[in-house]
Amino acid sequence: MAMNKINKILVTLALVGTMLFASAQYDITLSGHITNPNSDTLIILNGWEEQFHVTSLDKNRDFESEFEIEQGYYSLCDKKEQTTIYLGEDYHLNLTLDTDSFDESIHYTGYGAEANNYLAAKALIREKWELKNYYGYFCKLSETDFLHLTDSLYSASMNLLLESNVKDERFLKLEKTVSRMKESERLICIQRLTTTLQEDPDTF
Repeated sequence: MAMNKINKILVTLALVGTMLFASAQYDITLSGHITNPNSDTLIILNGWEEQFHVTSLDKNRDFESEFEIEQGYYSLCDKKEQTTIYLGEDYHLNLTLDTDSFDESIHYTGYGAEANNYLAAKALIREKWELKNYYGYFCKLSETDFLHLTDSLYSASMNLLLESNVKDERFLKLEKTVSRMKESERLICIQRLTTTLQEDPDTF
């Protein structure tokens, strides 16, 4: 049963690659207010953790920036903490956050807000599931329990996505594909870790 799911990963990766790299440049507006900022600068990083765009806070801790970017997932960093952000076609986002409760306080308004509020909520769910999403935990489960866990993690993300009222069809397709890819990654890891445990039961 696990192997049947693993065999889907190549198709999943190909689809993600097409979605991520066959993209045009779009104008994006990003503005907002930061409470208790860690620095006077916000940095947008691409998927390779390379600095893509920098914007500065004014004396009131506000910022506004317009730039061109390929639609996709990025990281928004304040030099101490960072969060995943999705920038899509013609997005016009306003962000507020308090760094004293960074993940919990992130909130977006404007065009594209639904997708990014979903990502912020998903990050909190992943924190909640952190121990069960740890390889040392799930590699000791039976195949039945492990498949139930992976399905539960996937379902939690998908239920949240449905409840988030996201209208960006490209984001919806990409997020569903990425979530399925994460499930496939766990299936591959469980096979490798099971082999390791058979050779050395004290690994974890």
